[in-house]
Amino acid sequence: MGNTWRVDQININLLNPPVELQRTYFSWDQPLLTTCVEWLLADTAKDVADLRGHLLLLPTRQAGRRLREALAWEMHRRQGALFPPMTATPWHLVQPDEDAAPELVCLWHWERTLAKADLAKLKTLFPNPPTSASWHRPMARQLHELRGTLAEMDLDFSAVSEMDECPEAARWRDLKKLESSYRDSLGEQTDLHDAKRSAARQPELPPEIKHVTVIGVPDLPVIVQQALEQLMANGQPVELILFGPQDGENRFDHWGRPLPEYWNDTAIPLTEEQLITRIDESGQAAETSRRLAVYRDHRADHVAVGVIDPAITPPLERELADAAIQFFNPDGMPLRKAPLFVFLQSLQATLAEPTFANAEALLRLPDAWRWAGDRSATILQMGLDELREKHLPDTLADAANFYFADKDYRGARVEARDVLKELETALARIDSTPLNEGLTDFLKAAFDGRQFREGREEDAPDLEVAWQFMARLAEWETTIADSTSIPAPEALGLMLEIIGRESAHSERQPEAIDIQGWLELAWENAPHLILVGANEEHLPESVHGDVFLPETLRKQLGLRSNEERLARDAWLLELLLHTRQAGGHVDILLGRQRANGDPLKPSRLLFRCADEALPDRVQHLFAELPLAEQPPAWSAPWK
Repeated sequence: MGNTWRVDQININLLNPPVELQRTYFSWDQPLLTTCVEWLLADTAKDVADLRGHLLLLPTRQAGRRLREALAWEMHRRQGALFPPMTATPWHLVQPDEDAAPELVCLWHWERTLAKADLAKLKTLFPNPPTSASWHRPMARQLHELRGTLAEMDLDFSAVSEMDECPEAARWRDLKKLESSYRDSLGEQTDLHDAKRSAARQPELPPEIKHVTVIGVPDLPVIVQQALEQLMANGQPVELILFGPQDGENRFDHWGRPLPEYWNDTAIPLTEEQLITRIDESGQAAETSRRLAVYRDHRADHVAVGVIDPAITPPLERELADAAIQFFNPDGMPLRKAPLFVFLQSLQATLAEPTFANAEALLRLPDAWRWAGDRSATILQMGLDELREKHLPDTLADAANFYFADKDYRGARVEARDVLKELETALARIDSTPLNEGLTDFLKAAFDGRQFREGREEDAPDLEVAWQFMARLAEWETTIADSTSIPAPEALGLMLEIIGRESAHSERQPEAIDIQGWLELAWENAPHLILVGANEEHLPESVHGDVFLPETLRKQLGLRSNEERLARDAWLLELLLHTRQAGGHVDILLGRQRANGDPLKPSRLLFRCADEALPDRVQHLFAELPLAEQPPAWSAPWK
């Protein structure tokens, strides 16, 4: 994926003459952190390191945190002072400005565009009109993310439709029509992805930044490349740091991306002893915990864990918790698992479809008991059970209006009916008033008396949900022109769809083992590295069956292809191995099947060995597992 930008796309500032990209290449014979710290501090005084003029662009935020910690530790060892550099991911250079429409607004306008669209005139996109009433939201998300992918190449639907030899040209012309209607719906607001494209053409840096350095980024987005080229055209020095084998600089393109022709066929220095097969996710988690338990004191200094397949993270966290091994997940806890999010989600479902089942599910949540006042939670649950079992109400209204002939009867059913009646009234108020009135009043009643404390780990997810909800509510009210006329279930559902994709991050304990993602591992310097989930589809990362961007079109557009992902992951696996050859070890765990029995294949990278060694490698990876690890024999489910 080379440089595809035209000269007329770059604005040249004649007051500051253009500069060339400076490339610095390091051999991977020691950990990246060690190399970077030595390089950054090489020209500084022993007692003071002032790096405030540097912007370091690294693959992930976790990599930036690790580099800052390593710099601080080295200066502490020297008994000196550090003025740290600014660290960020490459996307920092193309941040949209404050006037850009936030994601919430973009998704809402996409939903409105789809709702108003004449599907009969969009036959290539909708040959059979959707029958589900809720089809707008997932389709809006898909189109929003598709535009985000195209924005990486400074493209949109219109640009693709006007390509020479555009595959499925009629389909892309229909997407162009939708995109035009979407922009009309936005009015004077700027789409989030369009704002990123504009930022790439006119990148801005803080005035104190004098030098920009891209360090170890193997898949630099082309839109960021465009921003860097614009900075250089304006005289801003930019340096690229590469890591690879001795005399291997020609194995990367101009911007440091591993070239498939060099990386997709090379042998990888692995031995059978490093490859450990287990039956499924739980088996891999248990083996990881066992290997970690060998280390007692200062465990985090000696060993680290990298998770290639995210499906292994939940069982791994359970195993480590059971073994009393402290761990830290930089990805945090998904907010969709937070109790407050579950409560809001249940409330939204009841607003959207006020069935008895939805209302019952809401009232079985502890946060709803506080809303119900001084009533006994036990009696309320009993009453809900009785209503469901003896009266079979279909809707909330049916249950709220039950009449009991015995006026003196005050059993659990009556208690439950009265609460349901109050719930019906509260939901009607939410539905008939702006969200910041009816909904916030309902939430105040539900959480009155409950204390959330900053710094208390169990409260962190709920506090993050509350902060995210209030921020999205403010966006909704200030950026949607007719926000008060939009039904509450629709507005709340869209906000929760966005909030549910966020995470809450707890404080990392000093002795905790990091559960890191694949792309973060280049910055791990522990001598013993345990990789879990080394199966196909995850190593290498692959994209298959994309409805709009099949592999052939991705290559035609210059987007990252599966070949380029394979080259990136081959480079990273070799880097992890080579940086530990002098005094470390890498264990690679993989699964034979999913927990549900679906078969898994070993990663193709594990078969990169000499031809004469391939039979032994295959035999090792497909050898019979210990008896306790073997999958159960198949039997008919009806016997």
